[in-house]
Amino acid sequence: MQASKILAFVVASLRAIDARLNPGETNSRCNAMRDENRIYGFTQKTANYLAQSGLTEVKLSAIFPESGKINPTVPYRFTQFVNALHAATYGQIDRTTARALLALRAANGQPLNRDALANLLTGRVKIEGVCPNTRGISITGLDKLVGRIGRDTVETQLSRSFGESGFCGVLGMTESKGKTNFSVSVNPENLYVKRFYALIDGATKGQLGELFNEGKGASE
Repeated sequence: MQASKILAFVVASLRAIDARLNPGETNSRCNAMRDENRIYGFTQKTANYLAQSGLTEVKLSAIFPESGKINPTVPYRFTQFVNALHAATYGQIDRTTARALLALRAANGQPLNRDALANLLTGRVKIEGVCPNTRGISITGLDKLVGRIGRDTVETQLSRSFGESGFCGVLGMTESKGKTNFSVSVNPENLYVKRFYALIDGATKGQLGELFNEGKGASE
């Protein structure tokens, strides 16, 4: 899609979300996506960056459906992630997505299922005494780069980023298979994957600190 069509599509989707609200009601996340001065703002720059990916209308509609029948959290986090990558704003890259992508790189091309990712993100297992296959990835090794995630909503967050209609899949960064305990593999040749890993590998201690300490909102 061309950048102009992407922007028009998103504007129409946000209007559709608004149309489903009660009279006088507003949605703070939709409003944030209209604010060009915030990391959540879907701007011409956002559309230009997405146009480089070969994004199709079908894929974009998984995030921004024309019907407006969607939880605004999904497009909100999608926009935040894309903008943060483009601007190299470490403190705004959501920690759930970041830590999961680092875990997937450490898996050396092997897929990880949702329960394994949840364990690697939180340091805890869903069912006591049952440890998922984490491919021998070191949790403490991940801790040195990105802080851990709270256990309560990690499955929901992973679904938002990596599930059947997760935004990393829409961007071609990852591929998921299955439903509830879906498996995820990363595409190391993807434009946004390369960008993310380059940011991590080239980060200063201070920049990693921004990402490590992120999460009082952006990872929720």
